Amino acid sequence: MESYWILPNVKPFSPSVSRASHKAVLHGKFMWVIGGYAFNYSTFQMVLNYNLESSIWNVVPVSKGPLQRYGHTIALYQDDIYMYGGKIETNTGNVTDELWIFNIPSQTWSTKIPAVLVHGQQYAVEGHSAHIVELDSRDIVMVVIFGYSVIYGYTSTVQEYYIIVPGFQSGRSGMEEDEEDSKGRGNEWEENQEDGKGGGNEEWNKEEEDGK
Repeated sequence: MESYWILPNVKPFSPSVSRASHKAVLHGKFMWVIGGYAFNYSTFQMVLNYNLESSIWNVVPVSKGPLQRYGHTIALYQDDIYMYGGKIETNTGNVTDELWIFNIPSQTWSTKIPAVLVHGQQYAVEGHSAHIVELDSRDIVMVVIFGYSVIYGYTSTVQEYYIIVPGFQSGRSGMEEDEEDSKGRGNEWEENQEDGKGGGNEEWNKEEEDGK
């Protein structure tokens, strides 16, 4: 049997649902949609869910949380949705390195600020991808792959966030080598020196502080 598309009978359909460059994950019978670009933000909602059984969209009221953004990534681990990076939809339109976590049962946001390795660097990116994997060591890691940086342009850096031992690391040639480099280091970032983009931590820190 060949695969095919169908258009479900969605009810109700609200203008706040329309968006582009958003992200979605499945958790149980719900598809969770976070962020995105819209022409009109007057009715925009950062978090939506879609009930796969009833075909109903629901707006998720969240009192506190991240600013509107698009080009970010989300990845699901257990009952938490991890959101990284993206372009914040403000007048300045900054690309961010923020890491936010949305807890599904409580429907609340929290933010994490990972430490950075002494000679490392964290990249604020948009248009990247992110995937949660379990390493042979049983560490649970969110791997952030590539993306666009307003400072360095398109980057080939791979960054890792250790969920069990929280900390980011960006490495040279993928997960296995990064894992070996990161042993005993948790809670830290490492900069990719091979792509020639290690242009000084003082400059990076200044521009990142200005952009948040």
